[in-house]
Amino acid sequence: EVGVELFHTGFGAGEAIFDHEVEFAWEVDEVRRVLAEGAFLRMGPESRGRIEVRVSEPPEVRRALAREITDSVAARGVPEGAVEVRVLNAYKQGFSWIEDAVLPRLRGQGVERIEIRYHHLEESEELPWSVMEADTRWLQELFPVEGVLARELGIAEDAVVFRATHAAEPVYLLRAFDGAGAVVHEEGFSPRWVERAYFELFPDYERIRVTTGWVEVELGGETVVSERVRTDLEAFWDEWQGIVLPRLRDYVMDLQEGRISSGNAPFFDELSIEVRLSEPNHRIGVDEEVISSLESLHNDLYFTTLAFMAHLGQHYNVGSLSYPGRVLPHIDPTGEGKPGHARIRLTGRTRASAELVLRVRAEGEEPGRWRYGLSNLPTAAPKLRGIAVREGEEGLRRALFEVMARDSIDRFAEYRGRSSEAAIDRTFLPVGMLEGMVERVRELHGAGVLERGLAFEGVGELAFRFLVDDADDFRRSAVLPVSADPMPTRNPVLLARGWSHDGSPMVQWETPMPPAESDSILARLATFPEVTVYHAARSFLGQNVFAADFHAPVEADFVSVAKLTAVRPTVFLSGRQHANEVSSTSHLLRLGELFVTDPEYRALLDRVNVVIHPMANPDGAQLAWEMQLVNPDFTLHAGYLGALGVDMTTGAGSSDPVYPESQVRPRIMGEWLPDIFLNLHGYPSHEWVQHFSGYAAWVRGRTTTQRTWWTPRGWFIPGFSWVDDPDHPEIRTAQFAILDAIAGSITGEPEVAAMSERQYGRYARYGRQEVDGFREHFHEGVLMYLSLQGSRATGSGPGNPRINTFSATTEAPDETARGEWLDLVARAGLAHTTAVTRYLAEGEARVEREAEAFDGWVLRNVFRTRPVLPVEREEEEDPGDDVPPANGAPPGRE
Repeated sequence: EVGVELFHTGFGAGEAIFDHEVEFAWEVDEVRRVLAEGAFLRMGPESRGRIEVRVSEPPEVRRALAREITDSVAARGVPEGAVEVRVLNAYKQGFSWIEDAVLPRLRGQGVERIEIRYHHLEESEELPWSVMEADTRWLQELFPVEGVLARELGIAEDAVVFRATHAAEPVYLLRAFDGAGAVVHEEGFSPRWVERAYFELFPDYERIRVTTGWVEVELGGETVVSERVRTDLEAFWDEWQGIVLPRLRDYVMDLQEGRISSGNAPFFDELSIEVRLSEPNHRIGVDEEVISSLESLHNDLYFTTLAFMAHLGQHYNVGSLSYPGRVLPHIDPTGEGKPGHARIRLTGRTRASAELVLRVRAEGEEPGRWRYGLSNLPTAAPKLRGIAVREGEEGLRRALFEVMARDSIDRFAEYRGRSSEAAIDRTFLPVGMLEGMVERVRELHGAGVLERGLAFEGVGELAFRFLVDDADDFRRSAVLPVSADPMPTRNPVLLARGWSHDGSPMVQWETPMPPAESDSILARLATFPEVTVYHAARSFLGQNVFAADFHAPVEADFVSVAKLTAVRPTVFLSGRQHANEVSSTSHLLRLGELFVTDPEYRALLDRVNVVIHPMANPDGAQLAWEMQLVNPDFTLHAGYLGALGVDMTTGAGSSDPVYPESQVRPRIMGEWLPDIFLNLHGYPSHEWVQHFSGYAAWVRGRTTTQRTWWTPRGWFIPGFSWVDDPDHPEIRTAQFAILDAIAGSITGEPEVAAMSERQYGRYARYGRQEVDGFREHFHEGVLMYLSLQGSRATGSGPGNPRINTFSATTEAPDETARGEWLDLVARAGLAHTTAVTRYLAEGEARVEREAEAFDGWVLRNVFRTRPVLPVEREEEEDPGDDVPPANGAPPGRE
């Protein structure tokens, strides 16, 4: 008896590995129990003291709990006010202490200045070897309390001053001063926290502080109750660390039979987490700032899972386990006042890698099993060497491919004792094996199986010519007719049937855009003669990626991109690499709309080509859009990376990347060779917290270099490398002229400039306290991080600065922007993309034409000398302090 099983590992196969559901006791009920069994039993008419409760609950729940406790105290005959009751937020405890307890006492005191001392962790010995938390971790929990104090007390934000101290107790000490400098209020406070492992499975990896709930009761000067109350957030995290991550580890190890390998990614299909908890999740009235432990949980679930998979591979010495699978944290915000609930579901595969398994049972013998791994073939991609067509027939009759084998004969019998059959086959890759594969595919097609494998619509048959390394005279061939159901080969085309422009706006700036809305707008733009919209790729999850070229109409059947970019400079604008950064799609499409509807913008296309790539990461964009319908104020980092938890640009330029969408940018860069390339990014519009990762941001392990992204800093450029090459001084001139144009466009938008100034101030107020991680440099009034020294104009390909004069990433606080805030940050995007387009249109584009006659022929050349120089700087001028001098000294600072 012979049984044959073919195990494939296609993404989305999705067998349920585990489905875990749990209900949690509500922390408020636990507070009631603690008080009922302790403090209330000891209270009577003579009682004097205080009750302080810290619970991670919304303000409404905390106020209701405070009233309930006050009523219970009064019911025991205690006079009103004899026992002070306050219920603080266990999440951001320092902020809650100031807002809920201190601020009411400051009103009417004539406060002019406030000084807050906080415990700096630089010399703390509480958690040796811990590196995740910033030394200013306790300061971070106050952010942005100065905005609330300024609003409520009528003082300036910079009248609130933070000072570090190494004193451990109290963690915070607040002093308020009147106009004469006298202290009108002084009070101290310390958060309650517990130490826990970042990974409970690997407790020595990292230890962190996590604030926790507490009940403390003082009666008659004696502490009668001081007891921790586990918050709902902690209850869920205990389940996550103690149950879910171990089962995830076990699944990955079982799947690979203990031989864990990064080459078997993705390791699971979807890890879906549905959580409903009674937790704070509200705006505070300072720009876009929120207090949301629910959002923090979203961030922790996403990044901690990726960090866990990376560390799992490192723990078993096989490297980081990249592309782990889809991590989907769905946070239900409707749990206020209810016990918590969670459901975690993992879907995955039955085999770590594709393989053929034969189970053989001979009469009277034990059954045997034979396995053959179906890994990728070790050969270069087949090369197209010819096509055959016939007049009057659509499509190709034949496509001829050349395939390189490694050997002319099968070496299995020779080496069978030295390795597995699969390893021998792939080491020598004989021609007969390749021929046999073609024949097997033909048989499968005939049986109606895998009919889209090696079969393409419009191609009658595939012919293969097999060659062997170092054997020039060896030739073998095989032919594969098309199947009955071949793979469609026509790229999708966007159509706007029946639509015509009636003057109404095409692009809205009210809500983030999903891929479908972006595609719909591109379809309408494609009806204008200045626009060519084309299909660029299909994403990993099968979504279409489109781009659009904008240029003056060309009266020809075919358009030469090489000629267009030779006679006019080109700007390439790409958005939504990190797809939860929502504003770039909005303002890029508005820019496209202006190019075809506004005469001033339309005139720019007579001198400039513009390529718009509005949605680089449609998989992340779709997920983020769906999630923002439920959590509109979240940063939604589950949509940040590509579908499998790795940046969508990973693999760009390789022959077979995991993410097909990663190829779009390199292809456009290679085709257009743009003068300017802008990678349009965003970052959180409010504080970024990972509560269980040391209250830091962007935590994906013990790396700390990225945690400075925890606070907004307005519109800025995070890094710009400039050229200082004596052989090409014109590049530096052009680069800083473009920087000036960008800076002028941002400061020229009054509301954008005002927003940035506010956030620059907060960023400096908190960031300067952590010296090592803080960076600050302004160019023409705009925050820009420039390289300390210029470099030579070297390199190859379209990124060479002698070709691509200016390449930069820009950042707007747009995770997740909507309404007036989206309008604000999108205006910043439209302003600076317009500025760089105008720079190229108004600059000196040096196009030259040559003609040379010889032997009855005329050779004509058209070329353009780069860079495009600003017309007002035809001769070198003093660039000022912010433009680096020619000797390579770093820029000055304001």
